[in-house]
Amino acid sequence: MGGVHQQLNLLCDVDESLESDDVDQYKDKIVHTIYTKLFENPVSVTQVHSMSDKFWYDIKRIMDSVLHSHLK
Repeated sequence: MGGVHQQLNLLCDVDESLESDDVDQYKDKIVHTIYTKLFENPVSVTQVHSMSDKFWYDIKRIMDSVLHSHLK
């Protein structure tokens, strides 16, 4: 698999074997992780201890900024 695919698996904590075994379960895991990281349990600045944490923190900040600017 390509680099982006591997990064997605790492960021969403997906077992590599899952993607080939059950595509729907793989997609559900990805969507659930994204939703959880952005809405249910976002990473705060004090929780950034890894590149993965920084990614999720930055994405949440960008998303909040874009949404906030469109609501003005």
